[in-house]
Amino acid sequence: MEVNKAVIVVINVSIILAINFIDFSAGTLPRELFLSERVEQVVFFMICCICFLGGTIQMIKGDPHLPEVDNIHRFLGGVYFSYGLIAFWTAKTIQTQSTLVYIGSVGVFLGAFGRLISMREFGIPKPAALWLSYFGSEIIFPLILLFAQLSTDAQRQALEIGAPLKK
Repeated sequence: MEVNKAVIVVINVSIILAINFIDFSAGTLPRELFLSERVEQVVFFMICCICFLGGTIQMIKGDPHLPEVDNIHRFLGGVYFSYGLIAFWTAKTIQTQSTLVYIGSVGVFLGAFGRLISMREFGIPKPAALWLSYFGSEIIFPLILLFAQLSTDAQRQALEIGAPLKK
């Protein structure tokens, strides 16, 4: 039950951050955000919150059974937390990003691939619905980011050549 509350908090905080960036960046953006950029912001803020939460938990908990595994858990917890910083920066500067969106998508997708290997080797941890929802989001987020960034790139290109934007 506690994990469900954490997921709801992550989603709510992500949406609030994305909405508040309308106010934070008022007057400083060269143009209004495209809807696809706003979608990217929300997804990256969700990734940011997930990474901050997951990275912190990994650094605090580690693995009490084996020192070698504990060392790896805590190190990767720091990397995980740092990816949250990268996701935050990407969301904050979304109007100037393109390649970073694609790279970030690949990073999340590779995480899903690693989770899939683990599930194949050891089975799905309990509760299965929770772990499958993690896996599902790690597949869906990169796809959302991919299609949103393709749309953003097309809209930016249309702006550069002076073509009217599709609504």
